[in-house]
Amino acid sequence: MKKKIVIVVVVILVVFILAVIYSKWNQKRKSIGPIKGGVKVYGGGGPVAAASFPLKRGFKGATVRELQQLINTKCTQPPYSLLVVDGDFGPLTAAAADRCFRELTGHVAEQVSYAEFQNLKNR
Repeated sequence: MKKKIVIVVVVILVVFILAVIYSKWNQKRKSIGPIKGGVKVYGGGGPVAAASFPLKRGFKGATVRELQQLINTKCTQPPYSLLVVDGDFGPLTAAAADRCFRELTGHVAEQVSYAEFQNLKNR
């Protein structure tokens, strides 16, 4: 009887230790790199989910909405100010982002990386 109790206690301890190790490993895994694991990266306008980058056609949400607002305010040449802020990275947003990044950086942007997004935000 005592042998069974000892075995049960050892099994419970092993499970507990494995749970703690997994929890620590999972926290460490989520914090590796600014773009991986759904880590929240904080900028001037509040938290932005870095895992949602690069932004590209078909994406929807608050980050796309913020990108559209940045294009409207930071890019000076028309038709940027005509971009509707709807949170949908469709063909109009793609074209406006491409023209905006070409104007500001001189390169074509088929998608918007986290670094490009932050650079536009900080201009």
